[in-house]
Amino acid sequence: MTAEMLSNYDIVLCSRIGMIQANRIAEAMKGSGGKFYMVDCFGWMGTAVMDLGPNYEYRKEQGKKKGELLSEVLKLEPYVPLEEIWKVPLNDLKMKRIERGQPPLVWTSYLALLSYHAAKNGTWPSPTSDDFEAFCKEEWEQKDHHEVITDYSALAKVALAEVSPVCAILGGVMGNEVIKAISGKGEPANNVILLNALDGKCRYILCNKKKEETNKEG
Repeated sequence: MTAEMLSNYDIVLCSRIGMIQANRIAEAMKGSGGKFYMVDCFGWMGTAVMDLGPNYEYRKEQGKKKGELLSEVLKLEPYVPLEEIWKVPLNDLKMKRIERGQPPLVWTSYLALLSYHAAKNGTWPSPTSDDFEAFCKEEWEQKDHHEVITDYSALAKVALAEVSPVCAILGGVMGNEVIKAISGKGEPANNVILLNALDGKCRYILCNKKKEETNKEG
């Protein structure tokens, strides 16, 4: 679809399109106030990444009976464009109870799959992809992503595997997020959702680069 066509949609939710196409779609929708969601499941893990646009506003539900009391109109902050989300260093991730120095396995696994897909002209890793581990370690040598993933062969095997319970759980979570986006009621996720069915937890993280210091001389 062209950028002009995409700008006519209020919400677009995609899967299996890769990082490059996702960036293109999110950018095309930004000017018209559209919201973009990218959702993928791989084995027992699933991820949702969203770009709600720089002008997204909502009302937070308050009180014991949610939905009856709403806050004043709030602007979603901070806003991080989709193309910047992928670039955020792991030590800048904001997540409740995240162990220092231990980035989420679901997120690092997803980044590994997306990076390979982008570098290999739209090809996802598979059980026969003998270059997957070497690619990731070389790509992430200075980022330490690869230290979190212990079995690249297992990850390659489930790159395109969609397990029904995982899809159902993440689909329910995303349905709730889309309803929030349409109604403007309730604080939305900002900007990544991670599901690990092996520990039964759905985690919400914020990918946002720390502000760089600007006291440079000259």
